[in-house]
This record gives sequence, C-alpha cells and structure tokens, in this order.
Amino acid sequence: MDSENLILIAAFFLSFSNPEDIRDVGIAVVKNEADIIEPFVRYNLQFLDALIIMDNNSSDSTRIILKKLSNEGLPIVILTDKRIGHLQEERMNFMIHAIREWIEPEIIIPLDADEFLITPDQARLSDLLQSLDKEVVPQVSWRSYIFTENDDLSEPDPLRRIRHRRATEPYSTCKCILRNHHLQFPNLRLNFGSHRVNLGTEYIPEHLLLKDCALAHYPLRSVEQTTSKILTNWLSTSLRPNLQEGQGYHKQILYEYVRKNLPLTPHHVAYMANNYLAMGCSQYLDQPLQPLPYQDLKYLDLAKIDVVRSLLNFAEDLADQLRGYRN
Repeated sequence: MDSENLILIAAFFLSFSNPEDIRDVGIAVVKNEADIIEPFVRYNLQFLDALIIMDNNSSDSTRIILKKLSNEGLPIVILTDKRIGHLQEERMNFMIHAIREWIEPEIIIPLDADEFLITPDQARLSDLLQSLDKEVVPQVSWRSYIFTENDDLSEPDPLRRIRHRRATEPYSTCKCILRNHHLQFPNLRLNFGSHRVNLGTEYIPEHLLLKDCALAHYPLRSVEQTTSKILTNWLSTSLRPNLQEGQGYHKQILYEYVRKNLPLTPHHVAYMANNYLAMGCSQYLDQPLQPLPYQDLKYLDLAKIDVVRSLLNFAEDLADQLRGYRN
C-alpha cells in the first residue's frame, strides 16, 4: 500500500512543469467525511497549492467526491490506507517524508476534514510567516463552530448551516505548521494530534501561537454524522498501538454518552457540541465563516452519512484484521 501511495505522490509532483512553485501544501487523513469533504477541499485550496489526502477506507461517498474534485483539475492527491485503527500520526508523518522527497515547500500544514484555515485577508501562510525566525514552529488554534438546535437543518452546506462559534475558547488546541527549515531535519516527526513537532534531536524548537490565524473547526454537524463519528472514532482510537493514558479521552467520554442516548436527537448533538472539549461554553457569536470561495457545492447528492453502513464497514474491517492475525 505504501509503495502505491509513493507512486501517486511522485506522479503528482512530476506532473508540474515547475514543482518549485508548490509552496504551501496541506495534508489530511480522512474517513467517512462525505458531508464536509467538498467544502474542505474547495475552501482550503484558496490558501494552498496542493492537498495530499489519505482516505482511510471510507464506506460513504468521501472517496467518490474526492475523485470528482480531482477530475475537475483541483490539485489534490488521493492516497489509500485500509488499515483499521486511529493511526493518524503514522499516516501524517508518512506523507510529510514522501512530499519532501520531491519538493521543498515553504510549509506543510496538517489538517482534519473538519478544519478550515482563517488568515488575515485570506493571505497565504508562507507569506505571513516570512517575518518569523526560521527555527520557530508556528501554531494555529481552533475556532470552534457549534451545532445548535436553531440551525437551519434544510441547509446542506455545513459551513453555511453552522453559524455560531464560541466567543472564547476554554483552552487552546493547536496544530503545528511545518516550515522549510524544519523539513531539512531527517528525523522530523509530528506527534499525536499534530500539536507538537519533534526534530529528532535534543534541541526542542520554540512553538509560537499565531494570533491572527485560526482553524475554524466543525466537529459535530448533524445527528447522523455525530453518531457515526463518535462511535467509530473511539473504537478506532482504542485499537491504536501503544495508546497512552489520556490520549483521546474526549472521544471516550463522547462515546459513552452516545451509547447511553441512542438514538440521538438534535438536542443531544447540541449538548455534546456545547461541551466538546469543555463544559458548558454557552457564549456564542453569530459569525459564519466568510467569505466562501464557492457559490454552490456540486456533489450534495453524495454528501449523505449512513450510520448503519459506517458501523458495518468498521465491523467488517475489524473482522478482516482479526482473520489476518489468526492466519
């Protein structure tokens, strides 16, 4: 599987007449994100020259939508990893090391499918970072968007439907931005969650939070998406090799809540969204993400979440893996 993915990455970069023009690159691992993957790609490509996306065996239409976006000529690479378990750290680092075999980008930023870059005046991150010392590791923090019972559920675009964000974040959850200087270290490694960078040396680089940039974050978006996400995410995380105590604790808490309250209603989702990584953050701003770089989404007919199919796919993947161990 890795060899096929390496070939796809190589072919993508070799297709550019001037690969040195690829300055800002995003990487993402996605699974069952059909309801948000199209806005994720269209929106974030206004800041990025390329998106390398690894699909973790989605059972919904995520991969179909990605292929349609690629066929439009958008600069994305679609990789595949069918292994079960929340192996995001390993997958992210695989992509980083594969990318730098072919190009020397100014930045690589790890993203999730529910994260959307915000910069002053839609500026490129590589331009904004030029004034920083080259050794500094920049970080961008979440700006949490919250599902509420007052959302217009007839609006299919989650970026238009979910209008409210927290007035203040209870604590800062950050993602690192890798810069060209850091990419020169052969043993560079992102940690779990992409919150910190290890350069493989005793030297620990300074991490600096960017005040004028953020990641709009849409973790819970509908009853169907929340049910599927919470149930499969914690089960996948619990299978992660060498899972350390406390890692993914919020996923386990949400899993227990969902299991006790099935079937979920919009009230349940609003409660979980209000308490996502915090307790009772009730002060919101009506501040939808704007401007959007597209008028309408093209693949809404594919942007549906089938909870039963997602759970069946997870169970079948787990059974296949157990058979492999037994054989």
